[in-house]
Amino acid sequence: MQARPLTIGLLTVALASAASLACGSDDSGGGSSGAGASAGAGAAAGAAGAGGSAGAAGAGGAGAQGGSAGAGGRPIADEPCVGPEVATSSVLCLKLAPEAMDFDEQVIERDGRGVLIVEIFGGSDPETATVLATRRVPDPTQHGIEELGISELPALRIDGLPSKVYLGLRFADHPAGLSSPRLRGGLFVNGDFSRGVPRSRQLTEVTLSEGSTTTVTEPLTALRDLSVVLTRTVTPLDNGQGPATALLFDAPTVVEGMGQAGTARGECVDLSGTEPVQIKGFTVGSGSRYLIAMLDDFDTGAPGLVPGTLLSFPPSTPPITLPPSAKLEVGPRQYAVTAAVELGQLIPLQSGEPRPPSSSCP
Repeated sequence: MQARPLTIGLLTVALASAASLACGSDDSGGGSSGAGASAGAGAAAGAAGAGGSAGAAGAGGAGAQGGSAGAGGRPIADEPCVGPEVATSSVLCLKLAPEAMDFDEQVIERDGRGVLIVEIFGGSDPETATVLATRRVPDPTQHGIEELGISELPALRIDGLPSKVYLGLRFADHPAGLSSPRLRGGLFVNGDFSRGVPRSRQLTEVTLSEGSTTTVTEPLTALRDLSVVLTRTVTPLDNGQGPATALLFDAPTVVEGMGQAGTARGECVDLSGTEPVQIKGFTVGSGSRYLIAMLDDFDTGAPGLVPGTLLSFPPSTPPITLPPSAKLEVGPRQYAVTAAVELGQLIPLQSGEPRPPSSSCP
C-alpha cells in the first residue's frame, strides 16, 4: 500500500467543507432574529393574526403590530398580498414550500415545530451585502406564540424593497438552530442542493416589479439529522483520538468534483478503546447513499488524508470504489438517519518520516 495516497483533491475539499460547516463558518442564517421586521425605508408589514388583518408597515423601520386574530383557521393567517405603500418600491409576497418529512412529536428536535427566519439582502454575498429586511415567524411579541408547525407557516408580505433582492431562509426545528450559525440537522433552508451540500450559504435571487407585487413560492430543503456511529478494528499509530469526519455520497464510486449528500463531524473523537462513538451532522435528499469516515489520529490539521488517518475505505487516488458495506438507504420522508461505520484502514508513516506529536482529547 502506498504510504501517501495522499492529498486527494476531492477529499481535501470535502474535509475542509465538512469542518467549516460543522464549525459554523458558512451558513449564518440564524444570526438575525429580532422581533418583527427590521428594514430600511418601508419595512415589512406586521403579520395578520388568524382571521384578522395585517398591520401596516412602520415608517423607515420596524413593522407595525399585526391585526387581532379571528376565530378558527391557522395560528397565523396569510398576510394580504397588496401593493406597495410607496409607488417606487416593490412588494415581495412570499409563500413557502417545505420538503415533506415524517416528524416525531416525542422528540423536540424533530417535531416539525419551530421558528422561521427570513433575511432579505441587497447582494448575493450574505457576508458583505446589506440586510434590507428580516422577519421572525412567529414573533412572540406580535403573535403571542413561541413556535409554529412548519406546515402552518403563513404567506408573508414584505414591502419597501428594490427591484432585485437575495433571499435567505432558515426554519429551525430546535432553538439550537437559531443560536448557532452552523448548518445542522433539523433545519429547513432554501438554496440549490441538486449537486449536493453547498460549501457556502445559499441565497435565492428574486427580481421584483417596481410599484407592484411579486409572488414567489420558495422551496425549503430539509437538513435531515445524521448520526454516524464509529468503531475501529485497526491499531492506531497514536492513541485513536482526534477529529473525525463522515461524508455521504450518492454513488458508490467517488470521483473528483463529486458533491456531498451529507456530512457529520466530531471535533475530538476518542476511539482509544473498544466503545463506539457517535458523531452528528446532516444529510439532504433520499435514495441510495454511500458513507465513508475518517479520523485524524495526530490531529495535524493538514488538508487531505495524512499519515495516522484511520479510514473506513481502502486509501487510493480517485476514483475510489466503496465497498458494499458503505451503502445505506434514506427514505423520501425520513427525517433522522443513523449509520454505523468501521474504521479498518490506516495510512502509515513513510519510511524515515518523523512521527508527529501525540494528540489527545481534552
